[in-house]
Amino acid sequence: MKKALSLILVLVMAAGLLAFPALADGENSQSPLKVASVTALGKNLESSAVKPNTTITVAFDSGMDNYSDESAGKIYIEENVVAATKFEGATGNNRTFTVSFRDLPAGRYTLVIGQDVKSNTGATLGKDLKVTFFVIDGSGEDFGEPCPSENFADVDRSKDSWYHTAVDWAVSNGITKGTSDTAFSPAKACTRAEAVTFLYRAAGSPSVDGLKNTFTDVKEGSFYYNAVLWAVDKGITKGVSDTTFDPNATCTRAHIVTFLFRFAGEPTLADAELTYVDVPAGVWYTVPVIWADSARITNGVDETHFAPMSECTRAQIVTFLYRSV
Repeated sequence: MKKALSLILVLVMAAGLLAFPALADGENSQSPLKVASVTALGKNLESSAVKPNTTITVAFDSGMDNYSDESAGKIYIEENVVAATKFEGATGNNRTFTVSFRDLPAGRYTLVIGQDVKSNTGATLGKDLKVTFFVIDGSGEDFGEPCPSENFADVDRSKDSWYHTAVDWAVSNGITKGTSDTAFSPAKACTRAEAVTFLYRAAGSPSVDGLKNTFTDVKEGSFYYNAVLWAVDKGITKGVSDTTFDPNATCTRAHIVTFLFRFAGEPTLADAELTYVDVPAGVWYTVPVIWADSARITNGVDETHFAPMSECTRAQIVTFLYRSV
């Protein structure tokens, strides 16, 4: 009797399943909308470096609503920093959208895909999706590579940063690296050893075979050994005495522009004049300051002061060098 009842129950349940099949995936349920990929030229956008003119493609894993003016505000570059942003809308299989921009200054940016973007079934992301990327401006980095200074927590990568591109250029070209794996120390005073080394590497690290070292404080094997020999030979600088170079001494702004002026071959100045009250006429850095100012390598700390004896920081020297080469 019990076996017969059990058999009847099984048959009834089976009939019920046939009459009312299980809901198909997604029917009467709302699976979150998912982004399949965010790319530029076929490469993952996250932490990538792109040129000022490019197109970002956002691909979803399901059909999207047709393009509308309202959709333009749902996929955007954060804080509307780019007036030239152009939202192209859905293309192809109605799963991809593109965002184009032009003339974007070098820096770190965030692409935002708003949580109110909806699929054709009404599904939403649930929360904003943000993808960080970098824009480079032809300063030496390879397209699509991560920002060269991205690991340095102390480097300002905002659109208003005056030295970010120079640091990227210096790091990507092997002119310098950080003071650690995670710090560049942009505000740290630049030493004489660092200054001549940066210049030496910017010159292509020429051979110093046959050059004699006369300085007791410049040891063979040090990171700046070849650079000091080269800089002295080229007349870019000399020692603080006949036998000492003082590699760890701090460089001033006057020193740096003078090194750069000599590195540039002491160009002839035309129609340039002295405008800073703290730069006397006829001193060793007068002409280099006039040159640096007229060539837009650097200017004063204000309209009437250059601050020649102020320390030159690592951020300043790579920026001055970047502008001068």
